[in-house]
Amino acid sequence: MSIDIVGYVQNISSKQGVSKQGKPYTVFNVVVTGKDGQDTRVGWGFDAPAFQEGVWIKTQAEQNGNYLNYKGAPVQTAAGPAPAATQNAAPAAGNTASSGVDRNASIVYQSSRKDAIALVAVLQESDALPISAAKSKAAEATRYQQILDIVNKLTVQFVKDVETLRLLESVADAGDVEVAARGDLPAEEQEEEEQDDFNDDIPF
Repeated sequence: MSIDIVGYVQNISSKQGVSKQGKPYTVFNVVVTGKDGQDTRVGWGFDAPAFQEGVWIKTQAEQNGNYLNYKGAPVQTAAGPAPAATQNAAPAAGNTASSGVDRNASIVYQSSRKDAIALVAVLQESDALPISAAKSKAAEATRYQQILDIVNKLTVQFVKDVETLRLLESVADAGDVEVAARGDLPAEEQEEEEQDDFNDDIPF
């Protein structure tokens, strides 16, 4: 699913590594702040962005599980002031303003938790969940704790996968070929853009 990205580029970061095939790679991430002051992290793939920090961009990203990934859509850039911080907004439960938890980390955790629960459900439907099969009351309590432990462990595993991108190093691709840079993938035909109602101080 394509998602419109409009925001002020706060940060461009990169991470280097070596694939299982021994090929070095660099992946890039872009953090943009929308006009509402909320940050969005976009995985930019293996090609460095063609813009710098401190500009506004407008493009599209693809939702892929826990991630937003740039897949080569056209990018518009424009100069403009950074969006004002939303200091007067009421903090939601778990918001960084009240808990001190990084918002991106919180999003990754919540997504990882949902994915862990979904995977446990699939395993249970497939009778592949390693839990007690006894029917006693004591066994019910044991199964509850076993399932909770599995969800917790999978949550941590998925969070670490996002933080370290370790699967890029430990898992071979399906064709055992060099991973192509996202920027080399053919971009989908751009749909006609709708007119957006932006604030006067926001470009585009």
